[in-house]
Amino acid sequence: MSSTAGGLRSDVDSKFTATIRLDPRIYTREAILRTCYWHTDVAYIHLPESVDGSLIVQIQLKHTVKTLENPNPVTIEEFVGEFCNSLLDFELRRQVETETAPIRQLILAKAFSEAGILEEEPPGTIADPVESERPSSLIQVMNTFGTDKK
Repeated sequence: MSSTAGGLRSDVDSKFTATIRLDPRIYTREAILRTCYWHTDVAYIHLPESVDGSLIVQIQLKHTVKTLENPNPVTIEEFVGEFCNSLLDFELRRQVETETAPIRQLILAKAFSEAGILEEEPPGTIADPVESERPSSLIQVMNTFGTDKK
């Protein structure tokens, strides 16, 4: 059985093995490695080199026979579906992490500077510029350090 979707092609090779080909323009090696690691409890996973530049994931299920500990072993089709869902999840997390890195660094720098750990103040303000101009919510992030509260 073969399935193709945006940047991903999966082929069920046998009852317990499958091969997934991924487009490196859509899925990063980092997201693929994280996904593979996440599923090593259920399957043996290999990442062989490809000639055409696609990223290949070879899967072989570990638990294929019903046991008392595992009365309903996962099928290869179910595993491939779960693997693909996890891959999307890890790729999206990686993209969000990349996009929010400057904000995260600013928050950490502000926290360390206000604790007196850093020698100089980082650039920028901690106040929410949108909320400062149009206050509408119940919560506002405002810079109150250094002001006199009475």
